[in-house]
Parts: sequence; structure tokens; C-alpha cells
Amino acid sequence: MDLFEETHELPDQDFLEWFWLKDTYEATAKVPTILILHGLEGCARSNYVQDLMRQLGFLGWRAVVMQYRNCGEKPNRLAQSYHAMRWQELDWTVEVLRERFPEAPIGVVGFSIGGSILLNWLGQNEFRKIAAACAISVPYKLALCADRLSQGFSKIYQQYLMGRLKRSAVRKWALLKDALGLSDLSQIMELKTLWEFDDLLTAPLHGFKNVRDYYEKASCRQYLTRIQIPTLLVHALDDPFMVPEVVPQASELSDLIQTAFVPVGGHVGFVSGSVPGKEWSWLSRIVPSFFETNFR
Repeated sequence: MDLFEETHELPDQDFLEWFWLKDTYEATAKVPTILILHGLEGCARSNYVQDLMRQLGFLGWRAVVMQYRNCGEKPNRLAQSYHAMRWQELDWTVEVLRERFPEAPIGVVGFSIGGSILLNWLGQNEFRKIAAACAISVPYKLALCADRLSQGFSKIYQQYLMGRLKRSAVRKWALLKDALGLSDLSQIMELKTLWEFDDLLTAPLHGFKNVRDYYEKASCRQYLTRIQIPTLLVHALDDPFMVPEVVPQASELSDLIQTAFVPVGGHVGFVSGSVPGKEWSWLSRIVPSFFETNFR
């Protein structure tokens, strides 16, 4: 897939990378623009992101990925990174998109932690900057999800994520050492669980008292009743990153939220089809359909 990169200077002197679907970037002024937020330690090249961008390209829509700090090929300038409630870069990005394409409806899709960022942004602010939103495989209750990753088969996923998180942290060791008063690289390399990582790094770096304070305040489920734009929540009950109890109840949702809670689909997977080599992503069909309905 042909993407092109833009690097933006942020108000705090750090930078942010965007990746556009090149084929549709120069579409007409009123063509919808879809902003995509990837998952934990993902990027613009993650398979689930590319699947969605490909489908958006078939529709002729503009698509752009906002890549979080330290998820690109080079580390960012500041010790801070991203977390489940850090929506400031999302807000800034949407403002730039609105200025660049004032006639185009804007939609945002968030995968996993990107969905958490999106829902926290929508639920904690009283505005209508976008036309519609979609959040997929969201960790609605962070503590429950972190616990799940330490159990059974899910430990394999935690091991994979921890490897990526630690590599990202190590390349910013000098910044983290100064910001957090760390003394030895082994403090990072010996971390085994997401709880430990978020307690040592994520929470103190971003102003939380500790990991429990972070998980409590940054869990987006508590803000869903406040969402004021059409929003689709997509979730599979067999998601190995979570337990079914994380899924919000109907009483916790605003009237503008629709749900697609399905029994099978995994984590940001939702692959369909019975013919080997001919599988297709169910997400790549229902997400554009939802936006088409709400862009009219």
C-alpha cells in the first residue's frame, strides 16, 4: 500500500507523524476524511490499519493514520509517550484536518487503546468536531484487561506486547532516566507485566499517582453516557485481551451510541470467510457502512 508521511511540530516542541493513503489524498474537497488511531505499539503499517485503509481507498475516501509518539522509526524528543487517556494529540490533529478540509466530513476510527483515547476524548469534552466515530476492541476497564493478560493463553499476548513496549522504552532510556530518576536499565528489562510497566513508566510520566490511579481515571467506560456524536462500538466477547465483563451495559451508553458486540472476532481481527486464502475483514465492511450512513 502506497502511503506518504507528514511530520508535524507540536506545541510542546515534540513531533507527530501522519501517514496518508496516497491514492486518495488529493480527492475533491467534500470527500470524507477518516482519521485512524492504531493500537498499543502499533503503527500505520499494522495489518488491521492497512485492511481498513484499503477499503476506504476503494470508496475514494481520504484516510490518514496518526502515529503515536515513539511508535515510528525514530524516538520522540520528550520522555512522555501516549496512554489510554492522552487525547490532546487527537484534538490537535482534528483541528488541523478541519482547517485543511473544511468541506469534508471527518470520522475517527480507534483500535484498542486508540479506541480508548477516542472515547475518552469524546466523553470528556462537550463539542462536535467530527461527524461520527468508531471504536474497536476497546479496553473499557483497564485494570480488568491488565489482569486478563496475566492469565492463561493471554500471557502469550502480554509477552509479545511487553517485548515491544520495553524496546520502545529502552531507546528513550536517557530521557526516561532523567524524567523518572531511574538508576539502571534492568529496571525496564526485568518488567514482566503490563501492570508493572504502567506503574514504573506510564503512570508517573503522565501525571498519575500510580498504576491504579491511571487505570481508574483513564478507563473510558465511565464517560460513555456523555458522548454527543454518532458512535459505533465494535467488540468480540472472545477477545483474548479482555474478559466479557469489560463490555459496557446499555444503561452506560449515550443515545447516540450503536453497538456491534459479537461472540467471535478476537482482538481487532473479525476475519470472515471459509475458503483458505480468501478470508476478508468484517470490520472493513461495517465500519465504512456506518460512516456512510452518518455522513449523509
